[in-house]
Amino acid sequence: MLNKNDIRSIILPLVKGLPIILTTLGLAVFIAIRTINYSVPMYEATAKIKLDDQQFGVSHNNLFKDFDMFSSVNKIDAEVEILKSQLLLSKASQHMHDDVRYYRHGNIKTSEMYKASPFKVTYAIKDSACYQTTFYLNIEDTGHFVLSYTYGNKTTSIPGTFNVPIKTPLAELMIGLTNATVSSGEVKLVDQFSFVVLSKEQQLKSVNEKQLDVKALDKDIPIIRLSYRSEVPEKSADFVNALAKAYINDYVSSKAAAAEKTVVFIDKRLEQIAMELDRSEKDLQHFKLENHVVNTYQETETGLKKLSELRIQQTNLEMNETALDELHDYITRNQHFDHAAPHVGFGDLLFTESIKNLRLFTNEKRDLLTRYTADNEKIKNIDAKINDLKKYIIEAIKNSKKDINIKKRELDAAVELASHEFDGLPIRERNQVILERKFRLNEKMYNFLSEKKMEAMVAQNANLCFHRIIQYADTPLKPVSPNKTLIVFVAGFLGLFVGIGMVFLIHTGRGRIESRFEIEKHSSLPLAGIIKRSVQPIDTALIFNNLVKNLQLLNKLSAGNVITVTSSIHQEGKTHTAQHLANAASQIGFKTLYIKADTLSENTAQHQTGLIELLAQPTLVHTFIAQQTQHLAHLGLGNYHHTQAHLLNINAISLLIDELKTAFQLIIIEAPSSTLTVDAITWMKLADTTLYLTRHNSSNFKYLANAEYIAHEYQINNINLVLNDYSGSSNFNGLFSGALFTNLTFWQRIKNRMEIPVAFLSNLKKVS
Repeated sequence: MLNKNDIRSIILPLVKGLPIILTTLGLAVFIAIRTINYSVPMYEATAKIKLDDQQFGVSHNNLFKDFDMFSSVNKIDAEVEILKSQLLLSKASQHMHDDVRYYRHGNIKTSEMYKASPFKVTYAIKDSACYQTTFYLNIEDTGHFVLSYTYGNKTTSIPGTFNVPIKTPLAELMIGLTNATVSSGEVKLVDQFSFVVLSKEQQLKSVNEKQLDVKALDKDIPIIRLSYRSEVPEKSADFVNALAKAYINDYVSSKAAAAEKTVVFIDKRLEQIAMELDRSEKDLQHFKLENHVVNTYQETETGLKKLSELRIQQTNLEMNETALDELHDYITRNQHFDHAAPHVGFGDLLFTESIKNLRLFTNEKRDLLTRYTADNEKIKNIDAKINDLKKYIIEAIKNSKKDINIKKRELDAAVELASHEFDGLPIRERNQVILERKFRLNEKMYNFLSEKKMEAMVAQNANLCFHRIIQYADTPLKPVSPNKTLIVFVAGFLGLFVGIGMVFLIHTGRGRIESRFEIEKHSSLPLAGIIKRSVQPIDTALIFNNLVKNLQLLNKLSAGNVITVTSSIHQEGKTHTAQHLANAASQIGFKTLYIKADTLSENTAQHQTGLIELLAQPTLVHTFIAQQTQHLAHLGLGNYHHTQAHLLNINAISLLIDELKTAFQLIIIEAPSSTLTVDAITWMKLADTTLYLTRHNSSNFKYLANAEYIAHEYQINNINLVLNDYSGSSNFNGLFSGALFTNLTFWQRIKNRMEIPVAFLSNLKKVS
């Protein structure tokens, strides 16, 4: 989410670049208006055709449902393609009588006149090259004109009179005034005109697909919309109506012609189909008598049902036989019958009861064995009963299996007999199906052709079409293009965004520091304060007084401190800042020494005792100190030459500064630019506080990286950034920006923003 500072960083460049934005906006609107004025307006006319709906339309009525021959549910897309076909377009063009095109020539653009032409041309073609030739007509007065054309790289001009034939190698022409022109006596007759004679192919090609629009309103609604665009409003309406009428007329004529041909074709086919139908009917009758066929399907179904029942009985017998085998194994192999009895699948209650008794005898024997020995009479009696019952069950199983085998043999014989009933059935049935199919096909064809013959005869005589034009095109009164409002809006919109883009591009390309927030965003060094732009001396004194007090509150300025003022490059305001900072400090009670140690600046005090002389002759230091009786003292560079650079070593300077501290409470040093000489690093290391200047709307972000590099590389921890020449409304820290934190009125702020400070002009002159 954007905070206040982000919004301010976005809006501020827009406010400053407002002239650029307004210029691009005005230029874009101006170009759009001029383009609209010189562009040819296009008019659009629209007609609508309703297609017949076979489910809900008029032809759904029983009286009319067969009038439209072979009518089916219309495919809307197919009808759209028909309307765009070359056939219908050529018919519409012929109906327009647009074989001669008339144009009026203006100073800027040429416009087609169509029916508004003040003259009419009749022609007789001699050479086909006439179709590619443009004839120019310069009407001099109501009776005379000059006709000119180019043929064979030769331009010919022929003077002529209205309604008098003109013979040319291309065609014989006669130009006459229209009745409307003669009756009204228009002054516009005297002008520059031209006309072109078009062949049928050229008329067809002149129908631009981009200008013609044919489409369905909806895929489920059988209504087609026809639209045509032209620079002449009457022409657009006439062409759309001509195309709609050509579609209806073509539909009626094509259906009538098709119906006539269909009646002839159906008559011939009915004779052939009648003979084939009679022959197939006799063949089917002979086949049924010969094979005694009544209903093959019913006979086959009965036989298959009987065979299925016999096979089910066979399966049941096999299941019973398997159950008896399981019972036999259970009786013969099991001595104690303590397992579950087998499932008796055939459901004989005798076996079920016998198995139950056998288990009861076995359980009784087990109980008796707990009290008696195996030789006891009761045990023997139980064993005898068990053996007799087992023999009975085994004998019953044998008898049951014999019965099952007998039934199986009977069923096998019955199945064999039933299966032979279908011998030859596929062939007989196939032959019958072929004969019946042939008969049904001929019968269906005969009935179909009979019905269609009646429909075709009705359609041939009715000549009706249930497609109809539900809306004819009217002459449009307003052009559809160019859309003036949209073009001006889009042009203005693009101009606005181009202007905004240019503003942000310039702003981004400049990469200049514009606020405290941008310094904090691009650098980790602390900001000691800002120096606002001022014109009046009283304002300057107040600004630097605030800066000194702010440095005191931040514990960056106190008695015995050395403050170095530097920057990355020239023209950042080091001299202005150092001088006024020294003034402000002296006014609040600090005995201050201002040292101008910028070896790269213009030396204006070469013949005075300065820094170089004090370093070369330390005995002069006491003399210099004794001469300073005011709260503010100045020490220039002195008579400096690059050969004396060895004097500016850190040890000598450190000793000098220590000695000067005994006489001054505050020493402010104007150091050279840090990117141009290493001497700036010397002064920064000797200082208690370094004020590193950046200039509002002038310093580049990359110079902040230089300050970061110096602090890291040389282990200098006293670097504090200062934003100089700030023109915005804010407090001494540059935080609370806005009109509420300034004493100026709105118009004064506008004036200060628009005017160029005198100091800036002077600096600009120095650079130049």
